[in-house]
Amino acid sequence: GATRTGGTTSSGGVTLTGGARTGTGGGGAGGTTPAGGLTLYYVRHAEVVANVVDPSEITLENADTLTPLGLRQVEALTAYLPGLGTPDAVLVSPHLRAQRTIGPYLAATELTGEVWMELAEASGEPSTGAPVPSEPKYIRFYRATLEIPNLVFRDPNQIEFWQNDNYESGLLMVMTARDLLLERYGGSGKTVMVVGHAIAGQLLIGLLRGDDLLAGPPTTGSSAVYILNTGVMKLTQEPTTGHFKLDGRNVNSPPTK
Repeated sequence: GATRTGGTTSSGGVTLTGGARTGTGGGGAGGTTPAGGLTLYYVRHAEVVANVVDPSEITLENADTLTPLGLRQVEALTAYLPGLGTPDAVLVSPHLRAQRTIGPYLAATELTGEVWMELAEASGEPSTGAPVPSEPKYIRFYRATLEIPNLVFRDPNQIEFWQNDNYESGLLMVMTARDLLLERYGGSGKTVMVVGHAIAGQLLIGLLRGDDLLAGPPTTGSSAVYILNTGVMKLTQEPTTGHFKLDGRNVNSPPTK
Protein backbone atom coordinates (compact mmCIF):
# COMPACT_ATOMS: atom_id res chain seq x y z
CA GLY A 1 0.00 0.00 0.00
CA ALA A 2 0.92 3.66 -0.06
CA THR A 3 2.82 5.27 2.78
CA ARG A 4 2.31 8.87 3.83
CA THR A 5 4.43 11.19 5.93
CA GLY A 6 3.60 14.84 6.44
CA GLY A 7 1.56 15.12 3.29
CA THR A 8 4.13 13.35 1.12
CA THR A 9 2.98 10.08 -0.37
CA SER A 10 5.11 7.26 -1.69
CA SER A 11 3.44 4.64 -3.85
CA GLY A 12 4.81 2.11 -6.29
CA GLY A 13 8.32 3.54 -6.11
CA VAL A 14 7.12 7.04 -7.13
CA THR A 15 7.10 9.97 -4.70
CA LEU A 16 4.15 12.32 -4.61
CA THR A 17 4.44 15.68 -2.89
CA GLY A 18 1.49 17.99 -2.35
CA GLY A 19 -0.61 16.08 -4.82
CA ALA A 20 1.88 16.52 -7.66
CA ARG A 21 3.52 13.50 -9.20
CA THR A 22 7.24 13.68 -9.73
CA GLY A 23 9.32 11.15 -11.57
CA THR A 24 7.54 8.90 -14.03
CA GLY A 25 4.12 10.53 -13.95
CA GLY A 26 2.10 7.43 -13.18
CA GLY A 27 4.21 4.33 -13.76
CA GLY A 28 3.16 0.78 -13.08
CA ALA A 29 2.82 -0.81 -9.66
CA GLY A 30 5.96 -1.48 -7.69
CA GLY A 31 8.05 0.90 -9.79
CA THR A 32 8.43 -1.69 -12.54
CA THR A 33 8.41 -0.92 -16.26
CA PRO A 34 4.79 -0.93 -17.43
CA ALA A 35 3.85 -3.87 -19.64
CA GLY A 36 1.12 -1.80 -21.29
CA GLY A 37 -0.80 1.40 -20.88
CA LEU A 38 -3.96 1.76 -18.81
CA THR A 39 -7.07 3.13 -20.48
CA LEU A 40 -9.39 4.86 -18.02
CA TYR A 41 -12.90 6.14 -18.64
CA TYR A 42 -14.14 8.52 -15.93
CA VAL A 43 -17.94 8.87 -15.81
CA ARG A 44 -19.72 11.52 -13.76
CA HIS A 45 -23.09 10.67 -12.20
CA ALA A 46 -26.35 11.83 -13.80
CA GLU A 47 -28.05 15.10 -12.87
CA VAL A 48 -29.62 15.16 -9.40
CA VAL A 49 -31.90 17.69 -7.73
CA ALA A 50 -28.94 19.13 -5.80
CA ASN A 51 -27.34 20.11 -9.13
CA VAL A 52 -30.20 22.47 -10.00
CA VAL A 53 -31.39 23.99 -6.71
CA ASP A 54 -29.92 26.81 -4.67
CA PRO A 55 -26.94 25.58 -2.59
CA SER A 56 -28.88 26.42 0.58
CA GLU A 57 -31.52 23.84 -0.43
CA ILE A 58 -29.16 20.89 -0.92
CA THR A 59 -29.89 17.90 1.31
CA LEU A 60 -28.53 14.37 1.57
CA GLU A 61 -31.72 13.12 -0.05
CA ASN A 62 -31.87 15.45 -3.04
CA ALA A 63 -28.13 15.02 -3.60
CA ASP A 64 -28.95 11.45 -4.67
CA THR A 65 -32.36 12.02 -6.32
CA LEU A 66 -32.14 11.95 -10.12
CA THR A 67 -34.05 14.62 -12.02
CA PRO A 68 -36.13 13.80 -15.13
CA LEU A 69 -33.12 14.93 -17.19
CA GLY A 70 -30.89 12.73 -15.03
CA LEU A 71 -33.05 9.71 -15.82
CA ARG A 72 -32.76 10.47 -19.55
CA GLN A 73 -29.01 10.84 -19.14
CA VAL A 74 -28.80 7.40 -17.53
CA GLU A 75 -30.76 5.90 -20.41
CA ALA A 76 -28.45 7.51 -22.98
CA LEU A 77 -25.33 6.50 -21.03
CA THR A 78 -26.51 2.90 -20.75
CA ALA A 79 -26.89 2.79 -24.53
CA TYR A 80 -23.52 4.50 -25.15
CA LEU A 81 -21.11 2.66 -22.86
CA PRO A 82 -21.19 -0.79 -24.56
CA GLY A 83 -19.69 0.87 -27.63
CA LEU A 84 -16.48 1.46 -25.66
CA GLY A 85 -15.94 -2.28 -25.28
CA THR A 86 -16.11 -4.37 -22.13
CA PRO A 87 -14.00 -2.87 -19.31
CA ASP A 88 -11.80 -5.07 -17.15
CA ALA A 89 -13.16 -3.34 -14.05
CA VAL A 90 -15.93 -0.92 -13.12
CA LEU A 91 -15.09 1.11 -10.00
CA VAL A 92 -17.91 3.09 -8.42
CA SER A 93 -18.31 5.85 -5.85
CA PRO A 94 -20.34 4.84 -2.77
CA HIS A 95 -22.82 7.70 -3.21
CA LEU A 96 -26.25 6.48 -4.35
CA ARG A 97 -26.31 8.93 -7.27
CA ALA A 98 -23.29 7.14 -8.74
CA GLN A 99 -24.80 3.71 -8.07
CA ARG A 100 -28.09 4.75 -9.69
CA THR A 101 -26.25 6.11 -12.71
CA ILE A 102 -24.29 2.96 -13.51
CA GLY A 103 -26.78 0.36 -12.23
CA PRO A 104 -28.72 -0.10 -15.50
CA TYR A 105 -25.46 -0.55 -17.44
CA LEU A 106 -24.23 -3.19 -14.99
CA ALA A 107 -27.55 -5.02 -15.21
CA ALA A 108 -27.60 -4.90 -19.01
CA THR A 109 -24.03 -6.17 -19.36
CA GLU A 110 -24.11 -8.54 -16.36
CA LEU A 111 -20.93 -6.92 -15.07
CA THR A 112 -20.14 -6.43 -11.38
CA GLY A 113 -19.00 -3.04 -10.15
CA GLU A 114 -16.71 -2.53 -7.17
CA VAL A 115 -17.50 0.29 -4.75
CA TRP A 116 -14.48 2.22 -3.48
CA MET A 117 -15.03 4.59 -0.56
CA GLU A 118 -12.05 6.59 -1.85
CA LEU A 119 -14.06 7.53 -4.98
CA ALA A 120 -16.64 9.57 -3.03
CA GLU A 121 -17.08 13.24 -3.84
CA ALA A 122 -14.35 15.54 -2.55
CA SER A 123 -14.79 18.85 -0.74
CA GLY A 124 -15.81 21.84 -2.82
CA GLU A 125 -14.02 24.23 -0.46
CA PRO A 126 -11.04 26.19 -1.81
CA SER A 127 -7.51 25.27 -0.81
CA THR A 128 -6.47 26.56 2.61
CA GLY A 129 -2.77 26.26 1.88
CA ALA A 130 -2.36 23.76 4.71
CA PRO A 131 -0.34 20.56 4.22
CA VAL A 132 -2.18 17.50 2.96
CA PRO A 133 -3.10 15.37 6.03
CA SER A 134 -1.05 12.25 6.66
CA GLU A 135 -4.03 10.12 7.72
CA PRO A 136 -7.75 10.08 6.83
CA LYS A 137 -10.63 10.80 9.17
CA TYR A 138 -13.96 9.03 8.84
CA ILE A 139 -17.57 9.96 9.57
CA ARG A 140 -18.35 7.15 11.99
CA PHE A 141 -22.14 7.47 11.74
CA TYR A 142 -22.30 7.69 7.92
CA ARG A 143 -21.83 4.31 6.26
CA ALA A 144 -22.34 3.35 2.65
CA THR A 145 -25.08 1.00 1.52
CA LEU A 146 -25.41 -0.94 -1.71
CA GLU A 147 -28.61 -0.24 -3.62
CA ILE A 148 -27.67 -1.99 -6.87
CA PRO A 149 -27.50 -5.83 -7.03
CA ASN A 150 -24.44 -5.84 -9.33
CA LEU A 151 -22.20 -4.05 -6.82
CA VAL A 152 -19.76 -5.22 -4.15
CA PHE A 153 -17.52 -3.31 -1.74
CA ARG A 154 -13.78 -3.31 -2.42
CA ASP A 155 -13.28 -3.55 1.34
CA PRO A 156 -16.41 -4.65 3.24
CA ASN A 157 -14.64 -3.81 6.51
CA GLN A 158 -14.25 -0.14 5.59
CA ILE A 159 -17.54 1.39 4.47
CA GLU A 160 -17.48 4.64 6.44
CA PHE A 161 -17.36 7.85 4.39
CA TRP A 162 -14.25 10.01 4.54
CA GLN A 163 -14.62 13.27 6.45
CA ASN A 164 -14.04 15.72 3.64
CA ASP A 165 -14.65 19.02 5.40
CA ASN A 166 -11.84 20.88 3.62
CA TYR A 167 -9.95 20.78 0.35
CA GLU A 168 -6.85 19.06 1.70
CA SER A 169 -8.75 16.15 3.26
CA GLY A 170 -10.55 15.60 -0.03
CA LEU A 171 -7.25 15.73 -1.91
CA LEU A 172 -5.84 13.04 0.39
CA MET A 173 -8.85 10.83 -0.37
CA VAL A 174 -8.41 11.21 -4.12
CA MET A 175 -4.64 10.70 -3.83
CA THR A 176 -5.41 7.44 -2.05
CA ALA A 177 -7.82 6.43 -4.83
CA ARG A 178 -5.14 7.24 -7.39
CA ASP A 179 -2.55 5.17 -5.53
CA LEU A 180 -4.90 2.17 -5.28
CA LEU A 181 -5.81 2.51 -8.95
CA LEU A 182 -2.19 2.52 -10.08
CA GLU A 183 -1.16 -0.26 -7.74
CA ARG A 184 -3.85 -2.53 -9.14
CA TYR A 185 -4.08 -1.47 -12.79
CA GLY A 186 -1.20 0.86 -13.69
CA GLY A 187 0.79 -0.42 -16.67
CA SER A 188 -1.50 -3.41 -17.04
CA GLY A 189 -2.84 -2.76 -20.54
CA LYS A 190 -6.36 -3.02 -19.11
CA THR A 191 -9.39 -0.77 -19.44
CA VAL A 192 -11.01 0.57 -16.27
CA MET A 193 -14.24 2.55 -15.89
CA VAL A 194 -14.55 4.85 -12.87
CA VAL A 195 -17.97 6.25 -11.94
CA GLY A 196 -17.83 9.29 -9.70
CA HIS A 197 -18.24 13.03 -9.39
CA ALA A 198 -17.29 16.45 -10.69
CA ILE A 199 -14.78 17.63 -8.08
CA ALA A 200 -13.24 14.24 -7.29
CA GLY A 201 -13.03 13.61 -11.02
CA GLN A 202 -11.17 16.89 -11.59
CA LEU A 203 -8.70 15.94 -8.87
CA LEU A 204 -8.17 12.37 -10.04
CA ILE A 205 -7.60 13.43 -13.64
CA GLY A 206 -5.21 16.15 -12.49
CA LEU A 207 -3.26 13.76 -10.28
CA LEU A 208 -2.94 11.19 -13.04
CA ARG A 209 -1.65 13.91 -15.38
CA GLY A 210 0.87 15.01 -12.77
CA ASP A 211 -0.67 18.42 -12.04
CA ASP A 212 0.35 20.23 -8.86
CA LEU A 213 -2.97 20.52 -7.05
CA LEU A 214 -1.89 22.03 -3.72
CA ALA A 215 -3.56 25.31 -4.60
CA GLY A 216 -6.58 23.62 -6.15
CA PRO A 217 -7.41 22.26 -9.63
CA PRO A 218 -6.95 24.62 -12.59
CA THR A 219 -10.16 26.45 -13.48
CA THR A 220 -9.14 28.18 -16.69
CA GLY A 221 -7.21 27.30 -19.82
CA SER A 222 -6.67 23.95 -21.50
CA SER A 223 -5.76 22.23 -18.21
CA ALA A 224 -9.16 22.95 -16.66
CA VAL A 225 -11.48 19.94 -16.45
CA TYR A 226 -15.26 20.15 -16.45
CA ILE A 227 -17.24 16.93 -16.49
CA LEU A 228 -20.87 17.15 -17.57
CA ASN A 229 -23.45 14.98 -15.82
CA THR A 230 -22.91 11.47 -17.30
CA GLY A 231 -20.00 12.90 -19.26
CA VAL A 232 -17.29 10.36 -20.16
CA MET A 233 -13.66 11.48 -19.94
CA LYS A 234 -11.00 9.28 -21.56
CA LEU A 235 -7.46 9.03 -20.20
CA THR A 236 -4.69 6.89 -21.64
CA GLN A 237 -1.37 5.86 -20.12
CA GLU A 238 1.71 5.79 -22.32
CA PRO A 239 3.12 2.25 -21.97
CA THR A 240 6.83 3.06 -21.79
CA THR A 241 6.81 6.18 -19.60
CA GLY A 242 3.63 5.66 -17.59
CA HIS A 243 2.48 9.23 -18.26
CA PHE A 244 -1.26 9.88 -18.59
CA LYS A 245 -2.96 12.22 -21.01
CA LEU A 246 -6.57 13.30 -21.33
CA ASP A 247 -7.61 11.97 -24.74
CA GLY A 248 -11.27 12.94 -24.72
CA ARG A 249 -13.58 15.27 -22.82
CA ASN A 250 -17.28 14.39 -22.47
CA VAL A 251 -16.80 12.14 -25.48
CA ASN A 252 -20.39 10.86 -25.36
CA SER A 253 -21.98 14.34 -25.67
CA PRO A 254 -24.49 13.64 -22.86
CA PRO A 255 -27.98 15.22 -22.90
CA THR A 256 -28.02 18.60 -21.14
CA LYS A 257 -31.69 19.59 -21.63
